[in-house]
Amino acid sequence: MSKRRFFTLSVGFAGILAAASLGVSAMTAQAIPPEIYNNGSVAAIKSFCIAETETCAASEKAELRSAYVPIIAWGKILLKSEGLGAEGVTCTNTFTGKTWNEHEHGVKTNPIRGYGVAEGWGTSTCAAPEFIKKYKAACKCEPTIFASAERPLEYEYREARICKKKLFEEGKKLLSECPDETERETEALYSAVKRKTVSLPWKIELVRGYPESGHSESVVQQRIGVHSYGECGPGPAEGTPTCEGAKENTDCYSKQSETENYSYEEIPTGCVVTNIVIPQVPVEIPFFGTLEVTGRNGAGSGIDPSKIEFEGAFSGKLQSNADQEGSGTVSDSVKELGEEGQGLITAK
Repeated sequence: MSKRRFFTLSVGFAGILAAASLGVSAMTAQAIPPEIYNNGSVAAIKSFCIAETETCAASEKAELRSAYVPIIAWGKILLKSEGLGAEGVTCTNTFTGKTWNEHEHGVKTNPIRGYGVAEGWGTSTCAAPEFIKKYKAACKCEPTIFASAERPLEYEYREARICKKKLFEEGKKLLSECPDETERETEALYSAVKRKTVSLPWKIELVRGYPESGHSESVVQQRIGVHSYGECGPGPAEGTPTCEGAKENTDCYSKQSETENYSYEEIPTGCVVTNIVIPQVPVEIPFFGTLEVTGRNGAGSGIDPSKIEFEGAFSGKLQSNADQEGSGTVSDSVKELGEEGQGLITAK
């Protein structure tokens, strides 16, 4: 597993912002950041209050951006890794969020760039026939599987005196059944189980790049799951899917060695988290990091909406802290539209 490029997508995050296929030179593509269009128009940049109820009395209390456009995206996405079996995990996904254009870092003299945020994500009809086979015996049932933006369960432990293992196996489970201290031992037992917060919202920013080998034209790509807007650009790093030059300072790129595991609690802030869950066992396997995906502009609302393409290893690898699962890749595509009135969302 490479320690320099760990991208992630939850089993199916539909990139919120549609990307455009552009016939422009690499130099031009890097010089002009992509912008979002709603039904062919770019919304005017205005000064918005940071708090909805606040009066913008001073420039530092405002941000220069366009109005938010609600987005909905849907479709099937496949997550594959060595541990998930040859068929991987496929889910039908639904995402909601919003997109807008904004002066980079809120500075009027900086160029305008398209941004977005994924605020909601749900999955249904998930399937992983090969992967769940090995859990049938453990739960003595027909296991089900789903993907979630939530981090794995958190267990709280406390030390307790219990009957020694041999006596416990013989059926002596109460301390009154093993009254002598020589029959007891101290062990850490979990006293509570808590569900951790979700990794949503996921930040998204648009950059220029190139699609999978075999395509010659430049495209608009989306970085999904960044720690803060603008952390990978602008600059000479743009035009590459790996954010060379900036990624060593990016929280979603792991600094671990190839032999170390990442604990659940160490997942960096801002990363997309896809937690694969089999509730009957229970089993929870999180994949996390940052992803770059390629977009294709549609031609007309719901008839031909824009698409987001996940191109396997080209879009990046998913990092997992479970050795047996290995790193993963995401493939397939999803469709997306403006949530209000099924507007056509494009980028160029």
